[in-house]
Amino acid sequence: MNNTNIALITATAVLANAGGPAPPAGERPPKRESIPKPQEFDGSQDQLRPFIAQLRTKFLGDAYKFVDVQHWLAYTVGFLKGKAYEQILPLIDEGNINIPSVEALITLLENALGDPDWDRTAERNLQCPRQKNRNFSDYLADFQRYAAEVSWNAAAKRTSLYEGLSAELKDALLTVDTHDQLDQYIILLKCVDNKIRARAAERKRSSSTWDHLPRPRQ
Repeated sequence: MNNTNIALITATAVLANAGGPAPPAGERPPKRESIPKPQEFDGSQDQLRPFIAQLRTKFLGDAYKFVDVQHWLAYTVGFLKGKAYEQILPLIDEGNINIPSVEALITLLENALGDPDWDRTAERNLQCPRQKNRNFSDYLADFQRYAAEVSWNAAAKRTSLYEGLSAELKDALLTVDTHDQLDQYIILLKCVDNKIRARAAERKRSSSTWDHLPRPRQ
């Protein structure tokens, strides 16, 4: 058996073990796109949940790259620094990380560095975002980040979203038929906000053109 066939069989086995479909006989398996690495985590409370989400996404997409639990743990610890690393340091000896699983490591970090009242914190944060002079899409990104963490129904989220809108966008909605469905309401807000900004840009261009026109002599 030549090296090409050996490589093909090995790659097929990796795909099968990772839960992916095996390629047809005689064909090479598709190339896997590598999942981005998590950002380093220094123990900041507001960065713990994003770090955990990035870590789980990495393991979900690249699970076939890790040979055993210790490999997963060593990879995770490599992204810890500061207060976060200090939580794990006592559990590392010469040849082992004395933690039974990555989920146990995550629980350890959550207990030591997480927000013990995250639900209420998320609700407070959800009331903070304000559009002000930003475009609606930037405001929406902040809003959705917190909305994903609360158990509010769609009507409550819609009300909170409206409260944070700019006065200009609220005024424009007075002449528009709105939607009860949150996703349709968001689409409407994007369209109205885009029209407001397009009109503002048009006025600015017109003003600039007028300023450059020659003035009649007195």
